[in-house]
Amino acid sequence: MLRTSCDTRSKCHHQTAAGRSNTFRPSQAKLRKRARQMPQFPPRSQVRGRIRICQVNIEGYTRTKGDVLTKLLTEEKIDVLTLQETHLSEENISRLLIPGYEIVGYKAHNKHGIATLIKKELVDNIEETMHHEFAVGIKLNDMTVYNVYKPPSEKWEQPVLPNPQHPAVIIGDFNSHHPRWGYQSCDKEGLMLADWADINNYTLIYDAKDTPTFCSGAWGTTSTPDLCFVSSGETGIALPSKRTVLSRIPRSQHRPVIIDLGIQIPVIKGPPIARWNLRKANWVKFKDTIENNVNRIPPIPENYDRFTKLIIKAAHNSIPREARKEYIPCWTKECEQLLDEYNKTENPELGEQLIRAMDEERKQRWQKRMEQMDFTHSSQKSWSLLRKLGGAQFKGRNINNKMTPNKICSSILQTSRIHASASKKKELHQLMNEELDASEEEAGLANWVTQEEINIALKKSHLVKQLAVTAFFQNS
Repeated sequence: MLRTSCDTRSKCHHQTAAGRSNTFRPSQAKLRKRARQMPQFPPRSQVRGRIRICQVNIEGYTRTKGDVLTKLLTEEKIDVLTLQETHLSEENISRLLIPGYEIVGYKAHNKHGIATLIKKELVDNIEETMHHEFAVGIKLNDMTVYNVYKPPSEKWEQPVLPNPQHPAVIIGDFNSHHPRWGYQSCDKEGLMLADWADINNYTLIYDAKDTPTFCSGAWGTTSTPDLCFVSSGETGIALPSKRTVLSRIPRSQHRPVIIDLGIQIPVIKGPPIARWNLRKANWVKFKDTIENNVNRIPPIPENYDRFTKLIIKAAHNSIPREARKEYIPCWTKECEQLLDEYNKTENPELGEQLIRAMDEERKQRWQKRMEQMDFTHSSQKSWSLLRKLGGAQFKGRNINNKMTPNKICSSILQTSRIHASASKKKELHQLMNEELDASEEEAGLANWVTQEEINIALKKSHLVKQLAVTAFFQNS
């Protein structure tokens, strides 16, 4: 859909009796009818089964770090916060205060320690808490979340970690090396952790393109000890999730990591401005309206405004104008039905079908765009698409058509048959420099060459040079 320009909208106005202008707009009945026909896109908060988790190795909790975390949690709208290396003993755990969040599980330790906090409005949804040698778990409704921290000096024991019922998330600082999550080498702890994930059908949420989560202040090296594993259902489909690495917080070598669990539906919010929906346009009606009325307008410049109003009136009658506050790309009725069923049953298979349906719709739209790309008749749409994709970034060229003596000399030199020796060129340069040094600031050599001077010089030149300079002027 295309947004109408200010000039076009201004021409849609007609003068009222009071002298003020009113815009052409559909009646309220038409607007209500279009609103009923448009699909209702669910806001993100209405999609059930979605949890937003933030994992941070804070390397010692302080009041200042707590204020930074509060700002981060508020901006990112975090539901569950998992902290590692709190460095708080049993007597000092009460110092861990994050406004709007409550501690639901922790392990106190002066040098290590972990803590799990959730929003206060979600505390009533906690069903139970679990403990492990290196982890603390909570069950939030049907979702199990384990907060893990294994100190570098400690070793995994069998079983490495608990294996809760699906759906489950295992997140934290594992301090285990394996090429699967970006390390150059592999140690025993990394092998044991990778084997545990494979045996229990857990999927690692990791992208090699993401920023490493740890930067050593002593050695300047980077790595990713902060990991997240999600469980898979009976069909082998992993829990839908997305991982985002944020910027470092003060006095910590680790970066916060956000994990979005559940179906991710991209909702695009736009201003409620009516736009022309050209995909639903009735071009036959548009053509007939213009052809049936254009003969009544004499083709004189004074009737330009009348002709413009006719075009706009035909557009209003044949092209719908709609305004959607929220837009989901490639959203269809099938997607809407799958989402309703998923919200009722929370079946992961339905969620996977919804994602596949949206991906297939995107694929078909992309193929259609590629097939319709045509540079023969009108390349405007094709170049517009290429620019959006970043494949048509042109560097502007400064075209200077101003004629200068240097351009004329360069053209004569290129077409000349004279081949001067190096000693002759050096002699000429020396003479020219002497003339320039001896000339005054307003001397003739400093002035622009006039057309008369060029004509006189051409008359005294060879015919070949005259033709070359003439062609040069014609092409400039």
